Amino acid sequence: MARTPVDTPSTPQDFYWELQVEIAPEAEELWSLYCFEMGATGAETLNDEGTLHRLRYFFNDPPAGTPDTWKQDFASRFPRHPVPASLLLSRHANQPWETAWQVHFEPLAVGDTLLICPPWRPQGSPEWPGRLPVVIHPGQGFGTGRHASTALALRMVEQVVRNTSPVPQTVLDMGAGSGVLALAACRLGVPRATLADIDPVVLPEIQENFRLNALPAPLALIQGGPREVQGQFDLVVANILAPVLMEYAVELTGLTARAGSLILSGILGEEAPAVLSRFASLGWQPSREVRMEAWYACTLRHEPIVL
Repeated sequence: MARTPVDTPSTPQDFYWELQVEIAPEAEELWSLYCFEMGATGAETLNDEGTLHRLRYFFNDPPAGTPDTWKQDFASRFPRHPVPASLLLSRHANQPWETAWQVHFEPLAVGDTLLICPPWRPQGSPEWPGRLPVVIHPGQGFGTGRHASTALALRMVEQVVRNTSPVPQTVLDMGAGSGVLALAACRLGVPRATLADIDPVVLPEIQENFRLNALPAPLALIQGGPREVQGQFDLVVANILAPVLMEYAVELTGLTARAGSLILSGILGEEAPAVLSRFASLGWQPSREVRMEAWYACTLRHEPIVL
């Protein structure tokens, strides 16, 4: 049984924490999202062959709880998915982790035009000429485009902004994390962004990411959920787990302009029918649906009113 290591006290900024996990492939993506919700700042696949995949996740601060409580919480939230077979948490000196980011966070092409870049590669990569760089500094905010749910949401944002005339004038990124979805929308031409997240730690990181992209500061950065946001927006993006999307379906509907688009991601494929049914009861229908690995995302629009 894995145990949290016991070491002599030190200042937290001197170290990072690494969580190694062995898990069945069908639960790998969901466990990754769970780790990022716990505060993971990065991940690396060590072995993706055989009946168990081995991965490691990086944390700036030790995650709350113990491996046993993480397994119990994961099992209670996702009872149809296997829990990790093993977990091992260890602590390491911080400098190698900072260097490791520059090795593992390479530019990532998403969709037809976007390129997610670290700040040390702000102009992207010669392998991807002509793409639009979206610069993200890896921090505690979930969203460097590498998780399938984020990649799907980015593709949806690109499709909506490029194919809507006129271009949406406002975007709300709900559960913003790093702010990558709003940043992509703004880089594609949306002039005004509002972002909200329940985690106060990510708000200054979002500000920094807007600065790195030479974009105007967001209209508002809100600590909280949909009930703390006011106004209506031409484009609303919510990359949140399915139960939360359904819980706040009424609020997300109210935040989306009548002629606007609502993008939902963070949904497992098996959860899609329940999510679509909930939003259909409020007048929404999918105009586009996409899947990647175990994940599903959609763009919703209001049904036309028949007179």
